[in-house]
Amino acid sequence: MMIFLDTNILVQILNNPKNALPSNATYCTFLKNIYEYKYKLKKYLSDAAFIFNCLKSTAPQSVSNDILQTKAQDIIWRAFNNTPHSDKNALSNELKKINCKFQLTLASEWIYEDDTEFIQKAMKYMQDFDHHDPMIQLPLFFKKTYILMNQYLREIDLEIKNRGIVVISYQQVFSNDANGYSLQEFIDNAQIPASDLEIVLAAISTNCKLFLSCDKDLIKSCVSLGLGHTTAFRLCNNDSVFDDILTAILSLS
Repeated sequence: MMIFLDTNILVQILNNPKNALPSNATYCTFLKNIYEYKYKLKKYLSDAAFIFNCLKSTAPQSVSNDILQTKAQDIIWRAFNNTPHSDKNALSNELKKINCKFQLTLASEWIYEDDTEFIQKAMKYMQDFDHHDPMIQLPLFFKKTYILMNQYLREIDLEIKNRGIVVISYQQVFSNDANGYSLQEFIDNAQIPASDLEIVLAAISTNCKLFLSCDKDLIKSCVSLGLGHTTAFRLCNNDSVFDDILTAILSLS
């Protein structure tokens, strides 16, 4: 039995590696779901207001219903603590003046630079600043953030591999009819949010028996697909994903 995992299910599974999935099924997801997962983390880490609030707090705050927000807070705090001569107030104030998305992307070019060499190079081109200045500390902070983010995302990729979760490619989805639907029929008849359309199509086109999501509105909208397919859509609860997966599998046995 092939079971499709929506992004919110993936987040729960991949961040709870000690919890085993039922063994009597094959699990899959779509490449877009992987992108959504990684994008959500990057969005937090390049949001100036979010970073500002993290740096202004006295300690990371756990957000029970948002694993990636909690992870982003942890990354920001660790990056700050690993940035030499960093000053929270100074960094926080400078965040208002920069494009954080650009800084996080630019940081990928500096990950192999030694911190001391980086500061020396920066000071060479910014002679009016010293190594305590936030204009130099901010790039260092984003470099640390980028390194920690990449470490976590590599762990997620490895967990996907270790759990044997199959990642469906775009070519697989759009090269064939969707399990009896033509793509045009799917577009004409479905009443699924545009952001989720190809995710649902991925599950149907690969003949998944189950589609699991914590998104109640998405599961309700899938009723618009009618009965001309073999995929069952089931809602899971964020707090009981592993139990709900087993219940969904047993319901089809």
